Amino acid sequence: MRTKLMLLTPSLQGGGAERVMVNLLKHFDRERIEPVFMTPNFSGPYTKLLPKDVEVIDLGITRVRYMLPKLLKEVNKAKPDVILSTLEQLNLALLLAKPFIRRQTKLVIREANLPSKTLHAYSSYRKWIYHTMYRRLYSQADRIIAQSDMMRSELLAFTGVQESRVKTINNPIDIDAISQLTRGPNPFLGTSGKNIVSVGRLEYQKGYDLLIQAFKLVTLQHPNSNLYLLGEGSLRSELAQLAESLGIARNVHFAGFTENPYLYMKHADLFVLSSRYEGFPNVVLEALACSAKIVSVDCESGPRDILSRLEYGLLVPRENISALAEGMLRGLQDEQIGSNGFVRAMDYDCRKITELYEKVLIS
Repeated sequence: MRTKLMLLTPSLQGGGAERVMVNLLKHFDRERIEPVFMTPNFSGPYTKLLPKDVEVIDLGITRVRYMLPKLLKEVNKAKPDVILSTLEQLNLALLLAKPFIRRQTKLVIREANLPSKTLHAYSSYRKWIYHTMYRRLYSQADRIIAQSDMMRSELLAFTGVQESRVKTINNPIDIDAISQLTRGPNPFLGTSGKNIVSVGRLEYQKGYDLLIQAFKLVTLQHPNSNLYLLGEGSLRSELAQLAESLGIARNVHFAGFTENPYLYMKHADLFVLSSRYEGFPNVVLEALACSAKIVSVDCESGPRDILSRLEYGLLVPRENISALAEGMLRGLQDEQIGSNGFVRAMDYDCRKITELYEKVLIS
């Protein structure tokens, strides 16, 4: 008999957590698992990526805080054997509802970021509220999935959950799909100079203010170089003003969200991750699958695990503009950097990672 598995995400707007859930839905063994997808808000570019055989339950709610009544109604109607949830607000909401969900349903929580970093920007009172909820509610989860060993260690300290209930599983990437998508035309045809790419939301976490300042130093040696930022976010105008103030507005291109960033990754002279923190950066894994040359800050958590050798990519100190600039300049010259990136990407292929998820979800 197949296990009825319900996956739960806030939306399909294009974030890393949503990409992971879509990849899992595509690769779960249908002989063992009957997948159902539920979301408060069925919207975003990833909606078209869901497999056709997956039942979709759209709660039609834009704010997670208002979803509990509908969530409970649909969960108790569907009667899943297992629920896999991701992103902290949704995880907490699901665990808050646990007393009203049938006892046979197993609740598995996937943490998307380091809790300490997620709560860093909150007020002291809100931080205390969330920390209290983490400690009281996460102990109610049947299993918790962390993306890295560092995240697992922090979760254990942050929540007080028993070690046996927290499992590290890295993020999956769909290498076959990425390889297909890299076969299109070179997006940089007609440009001159070096082309540097970064992919992610235009938010504080991603450190694009640092990247733009580091890129300014790169242009002193490569005045015709271009920086392409693929993503949308609340800091777009602020970052554009920063580029203008540094005199590099013509070199910095805000390309917006693109459904196929892999053409940019494949044909770029350099891919850069400048984040202040990550859970486990999917974009670095995807860049490896595109055989891109990678320079990444050594932030918490994930880059050090992924880019453990120079042949995979170059690590530089985090939140250090001059070190990032030096790393980018080296990356544009050193052919050894990333020379074995695609081989490293195979360690995170969906087929391998999905099997690890299935062991946790079905056991």
